[in-house]
Formats: sequence, structure tokens, C-alpha cells
Amino acid sequence: MRLSFPKTNQSAGLIGSGKLFVALFFVGFLLLFFKPLPAEAKNCGGATVCACGDTVTSNYTLAADLSCDVGASGTYALYVSNNNITLDGANHQITNPGITNSISGAEAAVIVTGTNVTVKNFKITNFFPAVRFSGSATGTIQNNVINSSGGGVDIAGAGAMIITGNTFKSIDMQAVSAQSNGAISSTISNNTFFYNTGPLVFQNGGNNTYYDNESSGMVAMDPSVIRIYSLNNTVNFNFALKYLDNTNNGNKSLTDCPNCTYTVSVSPTETVSSSKTTNVVTGSFVAHRTGIYTVSVASTNPANGDVAHARFSSLSVRI
Repeated sequence: MRLSFPKTNQSAGLIGSGKLFVALFFVGFLLLFFKPLPAEAKNCGGATVCACGDTVTSNYTLAADLSCDVGASGTYALYVSNNNITLDGANHQITNPGITNSISGAEAAVIVTGTNVTVKNFKITNFFPAVRFSGSATGTIQNNVINSSGGGVDIAGAGAMIITGNTFKSIDMQAVSAQSNGAISSTISNNTFFYNTGPLVFQNGGNNTYYDNESSGMVAMDPSVIRIYSLNNTVNFNFALKYLDNTNNGNKSLTDCPNCTYTVSVSPTETVSSSKTTNVVTGSFVAHRTGIYTVSVASTNPANGDVAHARFSSLSVRI
């Protein structure tokens, strides 16, 4: 018996499969090399949600965190050119994932060129600087947390400003840059500075608090204190109290502060004796333990309420 099967058009099937393969390859090529264009920057504010690169034209409260890849000079996350604007971060974050080195040339999270503009309640990370007021811009920078950035606040090209209630932490260069004729009349008060390596440059203000800022120099420990001691020996130390004097067109200089008050302690805890002559404090304690001792100092300038905290951890005690 001869079996018969229905005839198939094998050539047509192969051709169809080939066309399908070519089509899929073409689609994959388009997806790989022709990515969708990002949304164009727009005006925002009020009821219009702001996104990265937008221009804020009316009062706006940020509704969510922003991650803005800002890496080219002249770019920004948000831009304010109108006058009388309040930009409220509502404790949301603006981060810049596009750079690995915070001082590699990225631009600001917020750039302002308008007058009477308030920028407040933001958490800003990895920008250089975080906030810039330029041109004839004026306004208030208030209650922001600026962290791990190349620069903090740049008002060097602005008019008179109020900078208050902000926290500057781990800033590589200037935490506050205020070196123009207008900006040096700004009031910079009630801010907190943590672990910043760059200079602190500003003119007026007070009641600022400084914690272990590498180059502030407001508590200057005598380097001869860094030494090795024997157990139960007396450890002697001295340090100078200074304050930031920016009367020279906003350029920071350190001036002796004989009127500054201070507190000093050591860890591990020991009884410390100390006295002050003009602005120089001498002190001592008996080391009853082995290991590393840390001397902690807090200096207060009664003229403006600034408080500078500093720690020195190079006192080694051995048996």
C-alpha cells in the first residue's frame, strides 16, 4: 500500500521564515540604536509637574524625588528666571547619578536668575554647586540639606541674599561662595556645617555651627600635640581660637578671637584642666588608659553666636 501525504510548499515556508527573521532583526536594530528621545524641557509650576531640565515659572512644591543626569556645564535640574517665586522641595531629594566625582564639572541642581526667589526644603546630593543664584538674582535659601557635592551654595554673582537653616555636609570646595560686592552683604545665619573640606566663605551673619570642617581653622591645635605618651603621664595640649573675618570683599581670613569662650573634653574621659590667655588655650590631663585619646573643643564667638566644634585624635598613649 502506498501512503500519500498532503503536499506542502517548503520553499514558501522558508521564504516566510526568512522575512520574519529580517523583520525581527530590523526591529531589534531600531530598539538598540535609536532610543526614544527624552521629553523636552518645559515650563512648569503651579499645577504643572516639574521634571528634570524644566523652568519653574510659578510657585511650586515638589511632588516626588528627582534624579537628574546633569553633567554638562550650563545645565541644571530646575531653573527659575521669574521673580517672586517660591520653590519648595517638601523634603524631596534631587540627586545627580551622572557623575562619579562631585567636582568633575557638573552644574547646579537649582539655578536662579530671578529676584525675590525662595528655594527651601530640598535634599540635594552630588551637584556642583547645589544652588546657584546669579546675575541680579536675590532671595532666600532656607532649610535645605546639601550633601556630598562639589559646591554648596554659589551666590558669588548675586545680590543680597538670606541663607539660613541649611545643613552643608561633605562639601569638597566652597560650602558657601559669596564673593561679589552684592553677595558679601548677604546674611548667612543658623546654618550647620559638617565635615567640609573646602573653605567657608561669606560675610555677614551669625549663630552658625561648624563640626569638624577641615579648613575652617577656627580651632587650631598646636601640631606638637600629636605625639606618643606613656601611661599615667601628663598630656599637655594647646590650641588657638579664631573666627572667620570676611571684611576684605568677602575673602575669608582667620582672626584671633580673645573674646571667644570654649569647652574642652577628652575621650576616653579624663579630668581636664585648662586656661586661656588672649585667644590661646593651654590644657592637660593625666592618661590612665592606653590607646588613642581624642580632644574635643567647642568654641563660641559671642559677637555673632557662631559655634565651632573640632576634634583631634592623634594622642597615642602606650605602656
